[in-house]
Amino acid sequence: MKKIMFLNIFLFLICINMFSEGSAVDYYKAGNSTYFNENFNEAIYNLKEAININPNYYEAIVLLARVYNDVNNYDYAYNLVNKAVKIKSGDVNLELFMADLEVRLSRFDLAEKRYNRIIAADPLSAGAFNGLANLYFVTDRTVLGMELLSKILKADPSDTRALSKMADYYENKDRSKAEDFHVKNVTLNSLNPDAFFNYSLFAYRYGEIKKAFDNIKIAIELKKKGIYFDYYGKYLLYLDKADEALVNYKMLIKDNKENYVYFYHLASSYYMMSDNDNAYNSLLKALSLRDDDEIIEEMLSELLVKMYPTEDQRRLSFSQRMYQKAMNFKNESAFDLYLYYLKESIRLYTKNTKARLELASYYKSLSMTERYINELELIYRYDRSNVIKDKIDMEKDKMSNKLGVSWGLNQ
Repeated sequence: MKKIMFLNIFLFLICINMFSEGSAVDYYKAGNSTYFNENFNEAIYNLKEAININPNYYEAIVLLARVYNDVNNYDYAYNLVNKAVKIKSGDVNLELFMADLEVRLSRFDLAEKRYNRIIAADPLSAGAFNGLANLYFVTDRTVLGMELLSKILKADPSDTRALSKMADYYENKDRSKAEDFHVKNVTLNSLNPDAFFNYSLFAYRYGEIKKAFDNIKIAIELKKKGIYFDYYGKYLLYLDKADEALVNYKMLIKDNKENYVYFYHLASSYYMMSDNDNAYNSLLKALSLRDDDEIIEEMLSELLVKMYPTEDQRRLSFSQRMYQKAMNFKNESAFDLYLYYLKESIRLYTKNTKARLELASYYKSLSMTERYINELELIYRYDRSNVIKDKIDMEKDKMSNKLGVSWGLNQ
């Protein structure tokens, strides 16, 4: 009887383990799929679930590290790579990835040693040579970096990373030479979307929007990548093709509803099409995702002031937000920002008496009596309370008495 019970328990545990392994694989596959589609939040969730089920799931750990790298969370990525190395050593691609992360985390000594170890084991490792060259540039060893790039391109004139790095080096020294390297890169690597993307950015930085647009279109034809579509939309806005930009950003948001930049550009598209309400709603959404972004705040303020009547409740609502920010900065003794947001609050809604009273008190604290009285009189236009009237009369009486004493009129 005991043997049968033991056998049943053993079989039960095997079934649980098989079920868990299957679940982990399913989560990994879902993570891989969502990562491919650049739905990074979903990818992170699925891969974490896979690792929770199987803490030693090497492929899931490495892929999660790459996801974190793509969203610029290098510390998390590095910790995961360290974990993966303990599970399985000897993966050269993982070693290269680790060295690249060390450069991004400014752990230059570790990265340099790692690149050199890889090169010692494989003298033909283009990835390690390119990584080391990049490290030399980052650490201001430009001569060594250029020597290494020349060596790479001598061995392989089409090496896309080396060509791109050469273009970056010459961009601020010899624009024509920099462009030659970009042209060479897209010519020799005509199936590499990043080569066209980098050329597009180069043209964009010099205001050549049509050239930038043409190259980003080729990059997108080669690979559907979020960052390519983002710049494609920006170029469309520059080219006054707001309707096409709108379609582009709606498509991006469909797959990534947490990217505040996409909503900002969506708002720009609506604004250019004179659809102010949708521009307003898109900016509010962007601000809800990134509430400390001053550019979004500024655009929203300008939209409300220019396109909406003074009495509009949306202006009042945003005015109250600006007032609260002003008070927060006051508490932090950041008085320049306090004054800026206070005045912005009043610009948005001139009848915001709370903000005007605060500004009046600020003038009074600086003994700027005339400005203090002027502000009180403006408040009295909107708030005919006896309290405000008494303050005005009292301040004017004080001024009158001071003048009387000064000129001897009261004698």
